[in-house]
Amino acid sequence: MDNSDLAELFTEQAEWRESKAEAFPNDDRNLDAAKLLRHLADTAQIVPPGVIKAAEELYEDAPDVETWHEMIKQIGFHRFPDNAEKFLRDYIAARTT
Repeated sequence: MDNSDLAELFTEQAEWRESKAEAFPNDDRNLDAAKLLRHLADTAQIVPPGVIKAAEELYEDAPDVETWHEMIKQIGFHRFPDNAEKFLRDYIAARTT
């Protein structure tokens, strides 16, 4: 995974949340989550390669994949990372502590 792949991942999640916002227009959380995910996509280009590599190495084990997907789902609902690097560092911390 590189910076562009990371940005694409957040963009795809934002698009999914936007579709959920259309399906549930009375629930602002999906739209808020989509906005945050787009911000994470915008900041993905400046994440240091070493941080991406560390997260990617953890992602190879099944429990780590589950943690990754759960953390992605929580963005804008229970997790509000300031930027893409913070999200990755939170993931690394969750899997190494």
